[in-house]
Amino acid sequence: MSDFQFREKPPIAQVPPRKRESTRDGQREESRPATTAGRGVQRASGSLPFIEELEQSFGTPLGGIPVAQGGEASAACDSLGADGYQFRGSIALGPSADKRVVSEEVAHALQYQRSLGSGPAGFTDRSGFAEQEAEAASLNATRGGTVGSLSASVGDFTVARSEKNKTTTGAGGTGDGKALTKDEIKGNCENAAADAIKKNPKLKRKSWRGAMSGHVYTEDPETGERLDPTLKDNVMEHVGAAEKAKDAALAAQIRGLPAGGDLGGGRWSKGMHEMALGLWARAQEHAKKQEADAGVTQVDAGKLTPAQQERMMDLIMTGVDPVTAAQQAKQMT
Repeated sequence: MSDFQFREKPPIAQVPPRKRESTRDGQREESRPATTAGRGVQRASGSLPFIEELEQSFGTPLGGIPVAQGGEASAACDSLGADGYQFRGSIALGPSADKRVVSEEVAHALQYQRSLGSGPAGFTDRSGFAEQEAEAASLNATRGGTVGSLSASVGDFTVARSEKNKTTTGAGGTGDGKALTKDEIKGNCENAAADAIKKNPKLKRKSWRGAMSGHVYTEDPETGERLDPTLKDNVMEHVGAAEKAKDAALAAQIRGLPAGGDLGGGRWSKGMHEMALGLWARAQEHAKKQEADAGVTQVDAGKLTPAQQERMMDLIMTGVDPVTAAQQAKQMT
């Protein structure tokens, strides 16, 4: 668990009166979604569903997030077209909210805790940084994985919602709507590309080249067998690049997946979208493992004699992973 501290949440009652802004059509209420959202969470005091699992995934205590369910919360969710939403650090959940919805709104609540200002009034942009980051975090948490650090933020007057029926199909019908399984997300990252292709047979080999023309994968999409045992895999290079990507769309482009519009549909299919998020989640898992391995190696190396340290470096140069190399070198007499 981290020592993350929640920012004190201003009471909903302190939300300033609704502003009005001139437009060509006359006057409109600038903060109408915020007003509806505020009513739904004004009595938020419940506990978070799935809290133990989500605390493990997000790596921080979540008991300080106020949650509203039923009554006004459900009415507000319905009015906002959402299964759940986050507003000013509180979460409202509708009757259909599942772990995916809860984890996405938890991500938004953590984003709110990192905000520095009021932000724009209205809803978060579905294709924007905050939503893409929260969706990726949600998918990872739903699968039982570890969520990486969140860097987006949402302001005091911004409503971050999980829209009803938000997943759509498009991109010319590409994709079969199957998400990566928990085992695949936690599996061998070196074969991430082949895993995803096997999960979606409609994704043609040429589509994997995309923005990264040099992309190579080493497994047959149908059987999973290596195409050429001597072919050096460069998938790890893409994993490393995806680790640095801050949103699923960029990670997908790095991976060579077609982005919105590339196939003429203007949007990803459900299968493509979930694969992109799944691959990004796996990249985060890989990054954490690398970090942990590096820490173990550093500790082990400090206990080795000069000769053992030299042996460890020789093993690493032959392709042995650092932790195993340190352990094998330590056995030298």
